[in-house]
Amino acid sequence: MVHTDVGVRCPGCAPDARGRPARKSVSVLFGAVVAIAVIVAIGTVGSGSLSGSDDKEIGDYRFDVDATRAVDPWTGDESSAAAGRRFVAVEITLRNAADAGGPFWVEMYEFKLTDSEDFAYSPVDYGARPQFPEVTLQPGEKARGWITFEVAADNRVKSLIYWDGTDVPLP
Repeated sequence: MVHTDVGVRCPGCAPDARGRPARKSVSVLFGAVVAIAVIVAIGTVGSGSLSGSDDKEIGDYRFDVDATRAVDPWTGDESSAAAGRRFVAVEITLRNAADAGGPFWVEMYEFKLTDSEDFAYSPVDYGARPQFPEVTLQPGEKARGWITFEVAADNRVKSLIYWDGTDVPLP
């Protein structure tokens, strides 16, 4: 430890003899560069083409996604929307349509709702039940559940989008 005018510091954080803070090691910069590279790589995974009319293919993943029901406004429990907002609940069915290969992870946060004013909304953690599950789907398996959004009261719901950009038609 090094005693400084602002207290005890570790040798890496204490100022040097000229009063300048010690330089952080190159590993911090290297870690940041690696993190950015990983984020870019993840963003390009799944940039494969879409195929089929109902089955969507993203890289090695194929899936069917349907909005089977929508309730607008949803008023099912004690939760109340903030002033000037309403709840919209959508029941989703998603199936891993791959014939073989690995599973893929699904969760409600992979969906986005947009309204007539082009505001985008992510799902809320409360609302219609049962909520869409966070689960790994093996080939052929399905998941179903409700996703609830809190949207502007006066704006019309325009679209529901799955994580890869798939437009999910609303019923």
